[in-house]
Amino acid sequence: IVPCGIREFGVTSFEKLGLNVTMAQLDAALAESWQAVFGSTPSALTPLPDE
Repeated sequence: IVPCGIREFGVTSFEKLGLNVTMAQLDAALAESWQAVFGSTPSALTPLPDE
C-alpha cells in the first residue's frame, strides 16, 4: 500500500500486516464491501481508445 504523494505516512503491504491474500481474493473483498463503504457501486469502466 503506497499512499501516493503522502510522504509523512509509512508504507506497508498486506503480507507485512499478516494477510496472505491473492489479488483475486482482494478483488472479491473490495467488490463485496464497496457499496457499504462508498455508498454506490461504480459501473464498469470503458477503456479509452488507443491514441
